[in-house]
Parts: sequence; C-alpha cells; structure tokens
Amino acid sequence: AEAFNLLRSLGEKIWPGWTEVSMPLLYITPDYEYAIGFPKTMAGFLSLEQGSFDKAIQVRKRVLDAGLSASFPIEGVPAVVIGTPAALEKSSGEWALTATHEMFHVLQYSRGATEKIKLLALGSESDTSWQLKFPFPYKDADVMRLIHLQSYPIYLAASRADESEVKYNAGTAVEAVRVYRSLLQRQSPGDRFYKYSQFQEWTEGIAFYTEYKMAEAAANDS
Repeated sequence: AEAFNLLRSLGEKIWPGWTEVSMPLLYITPDYEYAIGFPKTMAGFLSLEQGSFDKAIQVRKRVLDAGLSASFPIEGVPAVVIGTPAALEKSSGEWALTATHEMFHVLQYSRGATEKIKLLALGSESDTSWQLKFPFPYKDADVMRLIHLQSYPIYLAASRADESEVKYNAGTAVEAVRVYRSLLQRQSPGDRFYKYSQFQEWTEGIAFYTEYKMAEAAANDS
C-alpha cells in the first residue's frame, strides 16, 4: 500500500503521466503469490476480498523465486514482480522505493521499451536472461574509468547556469563518449558492448535515478 501511495502522491512530480499507467504488482511471500491490480482473472489464481485495499487481489501457491525484484509480463500484462522486504533484506521504506523502481520499468514498457530493446538485437526476444548475463567488460578498469569520465561532465553540463560552462562541459562529455565508444568497439566489433551500455543506462540507470528522486521527493514532502 505504501508503494502505491508513493506512486499516487509523488509519481507525477518525477514523470508526468506515470500515474495514468496501470501498475499491476505480483507480491511473492514464502508460501503464496498475490496478484494485485491485474486487469483480468489470472489462470490458477483465486480472487480474494479486497477489504480496505482499493485494488483487486488474486492469490495462488508460490511458484516464483521468493527473492525476485523485477518487472516483466505476467500472462501478457507488464507487472512489478517482487518478494517481501525480509526476502530482499530491506527495511519497509527501502522496499517501497525498490517497488517504485520496478514501477518505473512498467512505465517504460508502456512507452515502447520492448520495441526499443528489440532494435538493439543483442539477444533472444523470448528469453531475456541475456540482459543479466551479457558479457560486458565490467572488470576492465579503463572501461569503468571512462564511464565516470563521461558521466561527470554530463552532470556538470546539466547543473550549471552559466551558458559558457554548459557548452564546455557538454563538449567535454561528447569527447569522453567518443573515446568510450571507441574503446568498446575495439573489444567487440559491431557496437554490441556500446549498445548494451546504452541499454543499461536508459533502463537501470534511469530507474535508479527515479528511485533516488522518489526518495528525495518523499523526504521533502514529509
């Protein structure tokens, strides 16, 4: 309920139109799974009385990993799929923010993320495990340094008021990105590493940014 409350009360401050998107959530406990707010009757689930909760609830015996924290389609419906705070080893507040992180991914699905990922042609469309198993060179020190060296001037360009500073930092960021891309191309011809880097930036990177901004907005709203 707190995760949905965060979305309802603060979501529009982060991403306009977010609260207009249906946000089903599959909540996984040690023994059961609760399908919350799904727009249809789910196969193998039984309906429960809503009680004081304002969303339809269905339940089945647990079949998924209790430690999941993800978002993917359930019977064709993009949904948050998440275990309990105890299973994720998070406090209730941390858990609610993690849930909003996954809710942002559902927003991305609603805005064409699936088609965008297909265009990258980096892995199977039916088995998305490649997104976690892709052999990106995270252990390469130069790659990690260049990730930092491109991100910091981008931050400076976005945060400075002086126009000349903005132009200088933006230009520096562009040069850093070119060097970064060139290094990745030498390691994997065909831009596969660079495309995967872009994928991670506009999926997990922006989702973590959203989680941070949600925490910031909640703190300022209290």
